[in-house]
Amino acid sequence: MDFNKIKLFANTIKFLKPIQIYYRLFYFFRDYFNQLFIYKHILNFLKKIKLYNFQENKINLDTPRYRSLRWFDVIYNLKTYHGQNLFKFLNISHDFKNKIDWNFKENQDLWIYNLNYFEYLNQRNITFQEGLKLIEDFCANYSHIKVGKNPFPTSLRIINWIKFICKHKIYDSLIINILAFDVKRLSKNIEFHLLGNHLLENAFALYFAGNFFGNKKLLKISKNIIKKQLNEQILDDGGHFELSPMYHSIMLYRVLDCINLLELNKINEDKSFIIKLKSKAELMMGWLQNIRYKNGSLPLFNDSARGICPNSSKILNYFKKLNLVSNKRSLSDSGYRKFSGKNYEFVADVGAIGPSYQSGHGHADTFNFEFHINKIPIIVDTGISTYQIGPTRDLERSTKSHNTVSIEDRNSSQIWSSFRVGERANVWITEDTNKQLKAFHDGYVSMNSVHTRCWKFTENYIKISDNVTNKNHSSIASFHFHPDINFIKVDDKNITSDKFTISFTENITHILINEYFYNEQFNKPKLAKKLCVKFKENLCTKIYINGNNNSI
Repeated sequence: MDFNKIKLFANTIKFLKPIQIYYRLFYFFRDYFNQLFIYKHILNFLKKIKLYNFQENKINLDTPRYRSLRWFDVIYNLKTYHGQNLFKFLNISHDFKNKIDWNFKENQDLWIYNLNYFEYLNQRNITFQEGLKLIEDFCANYSHIKVGKNPFPTSLRIINWIKFICKHKIYDSLIINILAFDVKRLSKNIEFHLLGNHLLENAFALYFAGNFFGNKKLLKISKNIIKKQLNEQILDDGGHFELSPMYHSIMLYRVLDCINLLELNKINEDKSFIIKLKSKAELMMGWLQNIRYKNGSLPLFNDSARGICPNSSKILNYFKKLNLVSNKRSLSDSGYRKFSGKNYEFVADVGAIGPSYQSGHGHADTFNFEFHINKIPIIVDTGISTYQIGPTRDLERSTKSHNTVSIEDRNSSQIWSSFRVGERANVWITEDTNKQLKAFHDGYVSMNSVHTRCWKFTENYIKISDNVTNKNHSSIASFHFHPDINFIKVDDKNITSDKFTISFTENITHILINEYFYNEQFNKPKLAKKLCVKFKENLCTKIYINGNNNSI
């Protein structure tokens, strides 16, 4: 028996909420025993003796009737269907030629999820005939669908089908029945065991379905979840609590879709709900605008990549079309801080991995940062290329793959598997002004070390001071440069390019320039330069803008 594995597992599950553990067990035993003839008799007996009182959602869609809803696309999904059964997801193309395999296994798991999302129904150039043909093909193979019947892809498919059906006024009974099957199955498998963005996606899908089928029970269930989860998942500064700018954008997109559905169809039976949606959308947009760079891009912190959802400019346009006004608050609860000089933008991460019970999209990146000069990315987050379990996923979530300090090649938080975190770094902020940010974390407390980082900002330079309390350990500060950045001059303590000079002082052991893969998008790595500065106890890093070497 591997004690370390048991300890890691225990350090992971101790952060889960009781509801997550309950539903994991419930769904497991329900699905297992449901195959047995005696299952229903056991349940009836347990109910009689009051040892079982869980009520599954009983949704009556056996003879589905639907409402004629209006839908117009304000924003379009990215182009992933290229005609003639040719799809491209995550920068991987596959031509199915004459027959689509909806259970296709040759590519990553996320690829087959995307195939079953049907987001291509809402891309700009798809014709009604192409979209209908794809839906009909899925319906013809519905009994054989496997991964596509999981709650998450089912949720996205429900939303995308309803949009397409309403936009084109489709009255096909088979399609409506298949949609009803999806909705009933989802209502019995809501992802309470995962929570986070998965639960919200489930609820958004059931809300669309509740309006489409005119089902009051679906509407009640979905609205209760949405209201509760938006209160929990949207932080006071407007950030989504999984702390990924990409997932924040996706969740904001969904909220805007719900508002659009209500506005187009003049659904106002619950004014408090529309007020809730609008207020959260305005708060979320405020956060997005706060953290957004002047060039329109977003930081790639935690699990973030470009090309997964519409960019921030398109989401902002959608927001404005709905006549909403952003509510900008200072960055606080999300743990991010943004500093801007005349010629630069700098975003620092002084937040803990969050939320504690759903940290699957978190990285061991405490005190990471990104840095732009004149709208050009200079020092960047390395991004992600995959969600597949393996060494690549582990590397991309590791401390050494971020612009922070690693000690003895250890991670500041115990990332493992693909979406797991065991013990994680706690952060304490000691200074937080518009000119200085200072914090420390205990991610290396098992090594009798504490990492403190202080950033100081002026118009022309930034000073980063790192301290590691245990001088017996070897520490490495990493700096990942955008692929377009080239160094003009490198010596023992200075790195120079045409846009900046970086100088290092204090107890430097040596400086190495290595290569790494920058992953701005899934499966599209670009070779770039990485600076590794090995030091003992203290390191002072000064970044001068445009070669301005005024001392601090």
